[in-house]
Amino acid sequence: MYRNIDRIRAEGVEFEITGRMPNGLHGKISYAFQQSEDLGTEGELFNAPEHLIKFHLTVPLYRDSIFLGLESLYTSSRITSSLDSLSGFWLNNLTLFSQDLRPGLDLSASIYNLLDQRYFDPAGPEHLQSRIEQEGRSVRVKLTYRF
Repeated sequence: MYRNIDRIRAEGVEFEITGRMPNGLHGKISYAFQQSEDLGTEGELFNAPEHLIKFHLTVPLYRDSIFLGLESLYTSSRITSSLDSLSGFWLNNLTLFSQDLRPGLDLSASIYNLLDQRYFDPAGPEHLQSRIEQEGRSVRVKLTYRF
């Protein structure tokens, strides 16, 4: 059984701006700032970034059926359970997708971690290591048929 018995205080603010142009161009940017503290130790909270930034841009390529999407994500530095500091990082993802290529048929192809950024996430206390390297560049293709 897991019980969340620690006393935590988190304060922050978040905002988002979204826009759509008449030509179908669609964009969104958001920013979140948060300060988290473990009240028991009066220390910084493990795996709690202060800054998160998300940027999305979708460009129509062919009518209302084929689009190109760019997503850029930033996570600021974090500490691990062993109090090591992990650097912040940017991740960029690119997706080419269709909507109703044929009635009910959608197709997408994505490249995640487009620039092959090397980054780590803090490991939980159940792991021997304090940080776990994350996957590099990867490609995914998805075909969806609705009937």
